[in-house]
Amino acid sequence: MSTSTPQVVRPAGAGHETLYVLLLCLLILSVAGTVVLWRGESSEVASVDSHQLDARRDLTAGEQGLYADLRVTLDEIR
Repeated sequence: MSTSTPQVVRPAGAGHETLYVLLLCLLILSVAGTVVLWRGESSEVASVDSHQLDARRDLTAGEQGLYADLRVTLDEIR
């Protein structure tokens, strides 16, 4: 009969792995933030010149209805 020898297994050092995962997350977030800032579209407000029609105000009710029908038709054609 052989006698069993107890072996002590120490846990792996999770401190370094946690640090590496945290650094990887920060790298991914910084790259994503850079891409968003670099490729982001600026929100510019387009103004209507005085000689252009504004479909919300400058048309009569009948003309607005016709305009809405044309927009729906355009969406259906696409």
